[in-house]
Formats: sequence, C-alpha cells, structure tokens
Amino acid sequence: MLQGVGLTPDVFSATFSLARHAGWTAHVLEQAGANRLIRPDVRYIGPAERDLPA
Repeated sequence: MLQGVGLTPDVFSATFSLARHAGWTAHVLEQAGANRLIRPDVRYIGPAERDLPA
C-alpha cells in the first residue's frame, strides 16, 4: 500500500488514467473557451542536427 494515500497497487492504473483524463478535459475546455488550439511556443536549444553513418 502506498503510505499516506491509501492506494493499493491494483488501483494505480485507474488513478493515473483518471488524473490524465482530468488534465485533457481541462485543456479541451480551455481551447474551446479561446476558440482556437493552444500550442506552446517551443524553441529547441539542443545540439545541432548531425549526419550519422548509414
């Protein structure tokens, strides 16, 4: 049993799924309220692309 929360391992997947569903629902409602898709502005700052041998 997960201490402090009272969850047994057999309900971990269901709990995770419910939490994800709540987050997705919040995103859908936010996007519907703005009447557009909301996408984060991301700029990749990692290493440049390089050629790899085939």
